[in-house]
Amino acid sequence: MDFLTQVALGGVIGHAVGNSNTKTPLGKKAVVVGALLGALPDADVLIQFGNDLNNFVYHRSFSHSLLMLTALSMCLFFITTAFLRPYLKKHTISSPRLLLLIALPLLTHPILDSFTVYGTQLFWPFFTDLNGRSPESWSTLFIIDPLYSIPLFIAFYLSFARPLKVKASNIALGFSCFYLAFTLIVKSIIDSHVVVLKEENALSNASFFSTPTPFNTLLWRAVIMQDNHYRIAYINIFNKEKAVLSPPIEHNKQVLTSQNTNALKKLNWFSHGFYRLDENDDYIIATDLRMGIENAYVFRFAIERKPGVKQEKKLPFKLKNDIDLNKLKDIYTHF
Repeated sequence: MDFLTQVALGGVIGHAVGNSNTKTPLGKKAVVVGALLGALPDADVLIQFGNDLNNFVYHRSFSHSLLMLTALSMCLFFITTAFLRPYLKKHTISSPRLLLLIALPLLTHPILDSFTVYGTQLFWPFFTDLNGRSPESWSTLFIIDPLYSIPLFIAFYLSFARPLKVKASNIALGFSCFYLAFTLIVKSIIDSHVVVLKEENALSNASFFSTPTPFNTLLWRAVIMQDNHYRIAYINIFNKEKAVLSPPIEHNKQVLTSQNTNALKKLNWFSHGFYRLDENDDYIIATDLRMGIENAYVFRFAIERKPGVKQEKKLPFKLKNDIDLNKLKDIYTHF
């Protein structure tokens, strides 16, 4: 999820935990602690893993591991109780409440990220074999969803304006849980309709994924992957019968080969196999099909240099891509 939403979620959790059912509430301090802890897992963007593709794949790895964050929560809990015992005694904060104040903002961060399509390694260091289980990618939320985030932003503001009043924070957290459950239900409906589309078009054995289009959970995009090509469908939850499949689009996995097999293995593992290969005059290009729209994908990597092309960057590297908002507008208007 986007960084600001994670900060707001952590702050609202901190506000609710640090100021409920306690004789001496923490007030704004609990909000600040929650916000900082909620933002902490994304500090891994400051780490360079060697090249752009590695940065893409290893973001949301160890820093988003439930095991690592649980261990970090326990460490922070013991450090806090050791060095701030008089302060904690003054504010009558019980050990369980202090542990929740530390652990919940940290642990909810990767869980929320898993609702997006990007891919979160919740169980790192397990399931990191490139031939094994891919990162968690439940894909029920777009990475920026105003309907989900705005209630948290409002509650986050009110937590500073009225630090001893936790009603708004509790309502926002309740809505957060309700909305996430709603997206799971909607995705199950969309997926069932994709299955029908597959059967109607003799694609029963093809794999697929579905994900919301930008900024909403009402219009969804599905990619159906076959041996030699893939097809795309846009499905409106209120008008599912209007969904149609695109013509077949070549993914070129069997046509284009690359000496950079390690890069392809990483991308195949991370994208659950939903990628394609293309070539231009200079490079062989690998594209993650999960994020973006046709001809405007977010993550495209040059993985091999054509003979005679001068070195520009260390391979693989991310290619610049301009997202055409008019394409999104056309999709929204049609469906």
